[in-house]
Amino acid sequence: MQDSITFIFRQIGKPFSTNKLKYSSSFTANSPTYCRITCTNGQFYYNILTVSVTKAGKYKFTSESNIDTYGYIYNSSFNPANPRLNLLAEDNDSGKKKQFRLKINLQPWKTYVLVTTTFLPSVRGSFSIDVSDPKFVNFHSTTTHQTPTKTTKRTTARTTKKTTKRTTARPSTTAPGSYYNYSSSLTSSSPKYCRRDKKCRESLDFYYEALQISVSMNGNYHFVSSGSVAMYTDIYNKTFDKLKPNQNLVHPIDESSEENQFKLEVYLITGNKYIMVVTTKKGNIMGKFSVTAIGSGSVTFRSLH
Repeated sequence: MQDSITFIFRQIGKPFSTNKLKYSSSFTANSPTYCRITCTNGQFYYNILTVSVTKAGKYKFTSESNIDTYGYIYNSSFNPANPRLNLLAEDNDSGKKKQFRLKINLQPWKTYVLVTTTFLPSVRGSFSIDVSDPKFVNFHSTTTHQTPTKTTKRTTARTTKKTTKRTTARPSTTAPGSYYNYSSSLTSSSPKYCRRDKKCRESLDFYYEALQISVSMNGNYHFVSSGSVAMYTDIYNKTFDKLKPNQNLVHPIDESSEENQFKLEVYLITGNKYIMVVTTKKGNIMGKFSVTAIGSGSVTFRSLH
C-alpha cells in the first residue's frame, strides 16, 4: 500500500487538513512581536508552529520568501520573553536568497516548536515553510494575532452627570529598535587599496571607505550591506594599514551566502576601537552603499576620511 501524505495545519479557530507540501503565512501589523536572540529592544514579528514527527530521523525545514527570514527550533516550548530557553537550533542564510534551512534530528511523538521571524526588525511580508519527508510530519499553528479592541472610559462631572468617552486601542506599534544605519558612496575621490584576498597587478584596484566602529555593550553584532553594487568588508582591531591588509584582522562569521552584499556576525567589546573597511567585490567599481548594524547594544559609525 502506498503511504499517504498528511499535513495538519491549525489556524486559530480554523482546523483543517491538507496534502500541500508547504505551510504559508505572513507577518502583518497584527502579528505578535518579540525581541529575538542578540536583540536589546528591537521588535521582530514572529510565527509559531508546533511540530511532531512519527518517524525518527533528520528533517529539513526551509523558508521561502522575498524578505530575509530567520528560523529557530525549540524543545517542548517557546517563551518569547526568554528566547534562549529550550533552543535546539537556529539558522539564518543556509537556504537560497537569504532564507533559513534548519537541519535537525527529531524523535517521534515529542513536541518541537518552529519559530519563524526576520533578520531585521519591523519587517512585514509573506513566507512559506517547506519540510522534508512531509508524510511523517505534523504542523500546528499556535500563533496568536493581536486584534484592535474597544475600551470604554467613564468619567463623572461635578454636576453628577455621567459622560462616556470611547477610545479605540490600536495594535502595538513596532519601534525600529537597536539597528543603526550608515550611508555613503565610493567615488573617484575615495582612497584605493589592494584587498587582502586579491592579487592586484600594477595599481591599487579597490575603492574603499574606512569606518571606525564603537559599541555600547559587549556582545554579538550583525552588519549587513545594501547598495547598487556588490559589496565586501573586513573588520580590523584598533588600526588598519592599507599596505598590510592582513594585519590586525578580526575574523567574523560570514553569513553572506551567495548574495552580492556582505552579512557578518562578530563579537565586539565596548571600549575597543574597530575599523570596518567597506569596499567592493570587483575592482575599480564605484557606487552608493549603506551598512545596517544590529546587536547587543548601540553602534556608532564614524568615517575616517
